[in-house]
Amino acid sequence: MYQERSWELSYELKRWFDLVQRGEDYFISQFQTFDPLAGNLGNLVPSRMRLPIPAEEIQKNPALTQNPGY
Repeated sequence: MYQERSWELSYELKRWFDLVQRGEDYFISQFQTFDPLAGNLGNLVPSRMRLPIPAEEIQKNPALTQNPGY
């Protein structure tokens, strides 16, 4: 099912959300299998996979924790 989604939605900017949702290891493996000559993926850090939660939202709800890297 995920493979079908990747084909159907890759040009509709929805593939990114599937990759992030499935986790960092899966995300990295997809890029390594997609283009093995792409070079070092060392710049792939958690802060580039998710946006920060706005400070006012964290103040409103102390149970929230900030996304990694922020």
